[in-house]
Amino acid sequence: MPAAAYRFREKILRVPNVPVSASSKKSALLVIDVQGAYAPGAPVEITDVTQHNEVIKGLVQKYRQVDGEVIWILHHELEEDPVSYNAKDASGDFFDDLRPNAGEKVIIKHMPSSFHETDLQEYLESKGIKQIVLTGYMAQVCITSTTVYGFHLGFDVVIVRDAIGSHECLTPDGERLVTAAELVEGAVNLLHDGFGTVITAADVQA
Repeated sequence: MPAAAYRFREKILRVPNVPVSASSKKSALLVIDVQGAYAPGAPVEITDVTQHNEVIKGLVQKYRQVDGEVIWILHHELEEDPVSYNAKDASGDFFDDLRPNAGEKVIIKHMPSSFHETDLQEYLESKGIKQIVLTGYMAQVCITSTTVYGFHLGFDVVIVRDAIGSHECLTPDGERLVTAAELVEGAVNLLHDGFGTVITAADVQA
């Protein structure tokens, strides 16, 4: 049975989750799209982005303190994309106080999934990493697509619910405003049901 299918069976049977440890050489922290395009006042502002960034910062420090693996994902729209709010300009860069250290892996992506047409899979496999711990933005887009893609590739995917965020938006009929909290809650419930393990930052061990 493929590893991904086996983990799906584990979830259905409610088998206990494997602990998340920053010091494990099989675990990597992914910081996805934590960039200026989502800052306060930006075209697509993440609700409570400063608060989420502080949680992410704490996790980054926890991994760094034990020489754990931290991987940074930065989204750049393709130049031919007619709708671009975080293209190759200042808004597409990392936050000033939350960015890679020298030597930490940085991946540029052009689509929601961090795996699509990037070397993330190859890099993880070269390091023997089996578990990816997801943080960043946005919950219902890049976090969800990276989770599903990673699950299909056989990785143990963990989503840190207080380290991911989103923005508010209208329903398709334009009749109701969907809050960021609702989008995040919907995403984590969907992913927990079959694709990943949902935890909080406090659950990550040193």
